[in-house]
Amino acid sequence: MKNRPPQLKEEIFKLLFESAEIANFPPEEKAKYERDMTTERDIRNYISCARQEGREEGLEAGKKEGAINAKIEIAKNMFAKGIDLNTIASCTGLSIEEIEKS
Repeated sequence: MKNRPPQLKEEIFKLLFESAEIANFPPEEKAKYERDMTTERDIRNYISCARQEGREEGLEAGKKEGAINAKIEIAKNMFAKGIDLNTIASCTGLSIEEIEKS
């Protein structure tokens, strides 16, 4: 049914007609189609998984960078108030070199 009435052009009917068409494939063509679809689904899953892992790694890196930046800001404020470097290092967890560098 290539010329379907407008009522049958919705997505659900499109999928139904595609399924019926696939069901009528000769056995070897049907097997090839199923292999191709499995490969396509695998690739989509790999990409989706890689994206998710990338997001998670990016969020983790961002959190770490944000925590370090917060410590540096605190160290700057403490230094501006005249607090000694050893106390700042002890309170922030930064090294004296890191404090002096910032």
